[in-house]
Amino acid sequence: MTLNQNTGRQNPEFVKELAALARLVTFARQSAQSLDIEFPTYCLELALGSIFEEIVEAGADVTQVMACKDRSDGAELH
Repeated sequence: MTLNQNTGRQNPEFVKELAALARLVTFARQSAQSLDIEFPTYCLELALGSIFEEIVEAGADVTQVMACKDRSDGAELH
């Protein structure tokens, strides 16, 4: 990864988009679990783990990011 790519990943908008994607994947994983379909559930768990890794690599705390609040203005994330 180049320095330019890394600085773009530290952008708060990038982290907010990752959080939105993580919430989407979490919903899909929960749906797959409720349907008792194992392989899609497994794949979605892998995807969620990868998103969490990206959040950490961007220098953010996963638990704070997933709190669903934008720290700058208190608005809900999409």
